[in-house]
Amino acid sequence: RWRSYLEVVGMAPAAMYLEIASPSDAVGGIALGIAVGAFVHLLFGSPGGRPTTEQVALALASLGVDADNLRLAPVQTLGRTLMLADAPDGPLSVTVLGRDERDARFFNKAWRFLFYRDSGPTLFHSRLQEVEHEAFVDLLAARGGVSVPEVVAAATAGPDAALLVERRPVGRGFDGLADDEVDDAVLDAVWHEVARLHAAGIAHGSLSADHVLLRVAARAD
Repeated sequence: RWRSYLEVVGMAPAAMYLEIASPSDAVGGIALGIAVGAFVHLLFGSPGGRPTTEQVALALASLGVDADNLRLAPVQTLGRTLMLADAPDGPLSVTVLGRDERDARFFNKAWRFLFYRDSGPTLFHSRLQEVEHEAFVDLLAARGGVSVPEVVAAATAGPDAALLVERRPVGRGFDGLADDEVDDAVLDAVWHEVARLHAAGIAHGSLSADHVLLRVAARAD
């Protein structure tokens, strides 16, 4: 795919240099190709671009991770596939970076770099590098006393995909709590965790209700 992109980018200026086509012809040809591709996707449909549960289950097995009842998480984010699974030691969260998702992440990052002063998370050169970085941050936060998910595995496996497997504590997300369940003690616990993150030299970057978990023992992650 990337070779095809490079060929298109290289052929347009080459055609103008050889006086085979004018700049408007080259731009029009690329625009026509994009329009035809979009029409074919609209007419016949296009793949979702996410690895299937069967592919991820085989990848987990190749990593030696014992997981059952693998399923898509109810909420998905751009640039990655989130899955949930059950294991003997507790529920697992599986983050999968596939080929198409890596492309989406690259273009999203490039867009933010061009139009925003703060372009967000670092753009990594490979999927493995990205999941290993996330695992490293989790381990660094845990060493600083922050209550974070336990890292089980971070590796490449399956159909050109990188996986980050974490053991999630049992609890409820803040976005699903009633107003009377979030009292001063709970909020104090959240800010204590944030203070520990900062003491470890880590900034959360997206501290919202769906990223905070209230444990059954009333401790916030």
